[in-house]
Amino acid sequence: MTGGAVTSRTGHIARTPYFDPEAYAAAAGIVPAGRAAALAHYLARGVARGLAPHPLFHLPWYRSEHPGLGAGDPLVHYLASDRRTRTPHPLLDPDWYRERYPDVARSRVDPVLHYWLHGGRERRDPGPAFPVARYLARHPDLDPAATNPLVHHLARYAQAAFHPLGAVTVLEHPGHA
Repeated sequence: MTGGAVTSRTGHIARTPYFDPEAYAAAAGIVPAGRAAALAHYLARGVARGLAPHPLFHLPWYRSEHPGLGAGDPLVHYLASDRRTRTPHPLLDPDWYRERYPDVARSRVDPVLHYWLHGGRERRDPGPAFPVARYLARHPDLDPAATNPLVHHLARYAQAAFHPLGAVTVLEHPGHA
């Protein structure tokens, strides 16, 4: 990819909350040098390496849900979509979230973004397959105000082990109580 193409794409998604520069830098094994540098790295190298732009963006699952995407950038694809109904992760269910939390539905805010920015801290469930109260009961030292419970779960148990098999239900992890 040329430098001009990276610059153009970086400008398109530079301020999106769907890109977490610190988490991306850690996953990429690079020294965090600011949001712009991390985003440029993601666009130039990370997409091709299959690195996620955010801890709650599950690339293998997203690609399995959108096979026409091919080698394209899942983040750009997601940002260009109707985010009110599309999700970057199988445990984030936008329709269910709006139905469960009428305040989110009334606000017309993107339900995935609401969960990322507020819902985890507020101990809200991101979807029916991840009951936060149950997870927090198993992890009493976890402070949802400091660490999103779903991000914690994914970092500890689920992210690396995903295999796209259709309908997904993830909650129980034998040996990881």
